[in-house]
Amino acid sequence: MLRWITPLGWIEEMRPLTSPRLWVLAPVAALVAVLGAGTILLAGRRDVGAGTLPDRSTLSSVRRLPTSPWGLAVYLSRGTLLAWGVPSSPTGCCSQYRQIGRQDDHGLLQFAK
Repeated sequence: MLRWITPLGWIEEMRPLTSPRLWVLAPVAALVAVLGAGTILLAGRRDVGAGTLPDRSTLSSVRRLPTSPWGLAVYLSRGTLLAWGVPSSPTGCCSQYRQIGRQDDHGLLQFAK
């Protein structure tokens, strides 16, 4: 009896491999028809182009947009570049600082122990 509560249960009750019952498709077809009609009604009442927040595009914000492919790549990946670059720079500087002045008599680097 609980199988009739969900659409997945409706498909299970159809029993397509053992004893097909096509009348079980009626609730599925009714659900599709109701949801389709609801979608059409909502699409007709929708405010196309309206938003919750007002549009803030001004001439100065348009001028700041990138004008080349490289500029677009930097513009789109600036967050990732900052997220990796800011913590990596001090780490690289500290590891390089440990290597300064650690050369042996032959001019080869001696790694810190």
